[in-house]
Amino acid sequence: MGRSDSPQSLVATWQKRNEKYWLATHKYLEARLAHAEKAGGLEKRNAVVRELTAAVQGGAPSAVKKWLDKPDKTAACKRALAIIESGAYDFSPTSPMFAELESLVAWAEKR
Repeated sequence: MGRSDSPQSLVATWQKRNEKYWLATHKYLEARLAHAEKAGGLEKRNAVVRELTAAVQGGAPSAVKKWLDKPDKTAACKRALAIIESGAYDFSPTSPMFAELESLVAWAEKR
């Protein structure tokens, strides 16, 4: 691709721009898993992890394939990177469930 940055660097840049949302999500997931473990032990905690993983990964392969399954892979990758770098996937007031994300941030900041 001719880029000097790594995929990890791209992710880190996105995370920095959206830090309060992913930190709040991380805090919520930690609390949810701790609650599941307290209620039903490690087996219950692992069941919640499996459920969440399946929900998150359910549409990911088809979304990535839709983005990149083009005759010119390099052009498709460059287009995808440009979309990410433009901030199109950053959380903003126009994002679905933005009010819920803001509530999650407020909850996390109190903990």
